[in-house]
Amino acid sequence: MLDVARKQPSVHDRAPAPESREALMNVGEDPITGRIRRGSEVRKQACEDAKVNNPERGLFVVADGVGGLEAGDMASRVTAEVLFEDLGEELDLKIESIVKSRAPEDRKKALVDQLVRDQIQNAVRRAHSLVKQKAGELKGKMAATTLSATKLVELPGGGQRLYVANVGDSRVYLVANKRLHRLTVDDSELVKGFKDGQITKEEMRMLDQHPGGKGDFDHDSRLKQYFRSSVVTEAVGYTKKPEQVSVDAYDVNPGDRVVITGDGVHDTLLDSEILEHMTSDQSALQTERNIQNSTDALIGRPAGRRRVKADDVSAVVVDIGESGPDREYLKHLPKPEVVTEFTLADARSDLETARGALSEFEQTSTPSDRSEQSEHQARGLDLEAAEKRAEIMVAKMALSELEQNYPARFKGGDGVRVWRDDFADPSYDPKLWTVDLYNPRTQEYQLSQFGSRAMRKVDRFTVEREQADTILSEGDQINVDGEYALVTRIGKEVKLERQEGESSVTITIRPSDAELFVGEMLMDGQRLLREIKDKERIAGELSASAKNLRANRDRIQQRALEEKARSAATG
Repeated sequence: MLDVARKQPSVHDRAPAPESREALMNVGEDPITGRIRRGSEVRKQACEDAKVNNPERGLFVVADGVGGLEAGDMASRVTAEVLFEDLGEELDLKIESIVKSRAPEDRKKALVDQLVRDQIQNAVRRAHSLVKQKAGELKGKMAATTLSATKLVELPGGGQRLYVANVGDSRVYLVANKRLHRLTVDDSELVKGFKDGQITKEEMRMLDQHPGGKGDFDHDSRLKQYFRSSVVTEAVGYTKKPEQVSVDAYDVNPGDRVVITGDGVHDTLLDSEILEHMTSDQSALQTERNIQNSTDALIGRPAGRRRVKADDVSAVVVDIGESGPDREYLKHLPKPEVVTEFTLADARSDLETARGALSEFEQTSTPSDRSEQSEHQARGLDLEAAEKRAEIMVAKMALSELEQNYPARFKGGDGVRVWRDDFADPSYDPKLWTVDLYNPRTQEYQLSQFGSRAMRKVDRFTVEREQADTILSEGDQINVDGEYALVTRIGKEVKLERQEGESSVTITIRPSDAELFVGEMLMDGQRLLREIKDKERIAGELSASAKNLRANRDRIQQRALEEKARSAATG
């Protein structure tokens, strides 16, 4: 149990993420930094709330840092960033790979459903672990945050589904047919009191929505101890629930509305007032703004509603449209170079042009002319360079297919094993390295070690090959005997679906065999990267040599012209 008073001023100065990243994470209203006390005009030094509001990714989050701990603002920010990384582009790429597969629609829907649930659970676990790690780096400071996270997905075959995960006392509400439905259950002393049989469901509801103050229950100490309790029983970075958080799913319809709130909102506004805002004719953004501003205005009044307390204020409002997020943004993200049959055909056309140029020159040139000898050699080098470039395109095409079917596994903050070879007997580095970022253009991870200035750039296939026993997920496509197969289940047996002709067949293999196939596929990636780099180096050297030969030809021709001019002048 977290027996701390929430929302006291934090002593850990929040370091904001880059402006462009924050703008991408949250296209809605910024959270409102809380007042130091009810009725005060003075604000806290740091806001301990963080939001994700990104409709194109269908991702909506409120993380409410636990006050009374030293780094609640860090915990909320880190949690929001992790969920944005794991449940945005990364998850959408996997969904797209399933949607584009040849599996039946009902099978696709089941795969997407399980994938989203698993990915949300994994993201919450990673955030939980990273918050604890970051707290340790802050000389033992304590850090935790509540979390309400939702992912809206357009399902294969149609229909929209809202996935919800909750830790602590932030909340998710659904408004349908002008009725307010609370989709989450608080992890709080109030709910614990109900579960333990200390209060009834009606009493729990009454205490939650009572507009008055604690003094109203002086006559009943049993109820008084649960009114406006500041104790949350679960939080990311602190307790056990994030390690096995449950994910609920709700089918939603056009015209429905969703609002996610930190407790600063729903501890101030009554459910009836939230519903009034949500059923207005205002846009989602304006409704979000109205909810936050009206909450902050009530907190700013020295007198008035007695249930109000000073707090940060966060709300995210989502309108459910005719269709869900279409993932179109994926087309505009930085990606590795994608080589198709068309780019390969262009390279082969260049090769034929170089071959024809050499042949034509050999038929018309005079071998005894030194300048023409240089041009002949240069055209030969042009041909070799064109051959290398065509081979590079073939290798890039294979690498592009691998990248599309098996995207990079790791993201910022992940710990990975790295092989070190600076000893006589190579071995794993005893310390894990941390992934700082992944560059899709070069297929490289940038790695660092905490407490050290050491930094390395290692290609993704080398890094992932060393973790091949831990990185396989449902929805992946792995190369099995030369053909890609969709991973549909992982357990004591790994089930794969692969197209054979016009029909889909199911293959069952052992996990160890699946790891072997993953390892072989990553070895192919290593080989292709080395092949591309080597051939690009050779092609570059050939082109440079051809350029030098032509420069030598030009010098020979220039000297010949000068000699001719001198002869004419003296003749």
